[in-house]
Amino acid sequence: MEFNKNYFGTESNEYERVSIKMCELCNLISMIFLQKDKFDLCLVFLQKADAFAAHHPKYLAITLNNKACYYRKTGKLRTALQCLQ
Repeated sequence: MEFNKNYFGTESNEYERVSIKMCELCNLISMIFLQKDKFDLCLVFLQKADAFAAHHPKYLAITLNNKACYYRKTGKLRTALQCLQ
């Protein structure tokens, strides 16, 4: 993430495109780990996805939905509901 931000600048199309792709990839990997009950790794990738999605409302919504899935599966139902609200 730092390379692209420093090389292209945060306002560039390249940075935006890479951020979206990285967010998609982190969300995908996190859900794979969630299915395998590897909760620590799932959360790591969800946090990375959250950082990449910061300026993209669509991808932030996807990430928050995936976080809700994580919290539901780990038994933290109130936290899951907060993610969905």
